[in-house]
Amino acid sequence: MKFKVFKNLIFCALLLSSTDAMESGESKCPRFAFEQKLLESLVRLEHSVKTIGSKITSLEERMLNLENGGKNCRNAIAFTTVLSRETTFESGNIIKFNSVLNNEGNGYNRNSGMFRAPISGTYIFAFQIEHWDTKEITGQLMLENVLQSSAIINPGGKSTQATGHAVVTLLSGQYVWVQTTGGKLYGSDTFYGTAFSGAFLY
Repeated sequence: MKFKVFKNLIFCALLLSSTDAMESGESKCPRFAFEQKLLESLVRLEHSVKTIGSKITSLEERMLNLENGGKNCRNAIAFTTVLSRETTFESGNIIKFNSVLNNEGNGYNRNSGMFRAPISGTYIFAFQIEHWDTKEITGQLMLENVLQSSAIINPGGKSTQATGHAVVTLLSGQYVWVQTTGGKLYGSDTFYGTAFSGAFLY
């Protein structure tokens, strides 16, 4: 509110200054020249108001960011997804975590199983896999086909879990996903043993 009042005061001061300058020149210049100067003054005034307005808006956003504990709400990007059914995978298959629990920023696509970075920055990702009566299986966190983190299960019983995580720097539009080396993964609507999460840090 204070910045809006300040913005209005600046606008009035600039307008009065411009009007005074034009009135002093009106008696010295022909009408055409005066009108031309008037137009030029209004253009400069508009530009000044826009510049000041953008600076005030920037300050207001910084204040809002501080009031929210440093969180920029427009850059809130976070997701958590789970595999809701038991699924068998071939080597290299992307795990399509089909049950989306949270998807701020709409970066995760349940149809492809991939997360697409809405903006450039540093992100954190984590995944966990649970096997169910299968042979050894590995989960791999991938960034544009480059391995970022792995988790391996070497069964010693009927159900075993493994986790992996990574902090990576992404450009806007890059993709991150989890793939497997083949095998059967456990999935459920009530027990989230196989899951994939991520969040924008800064």
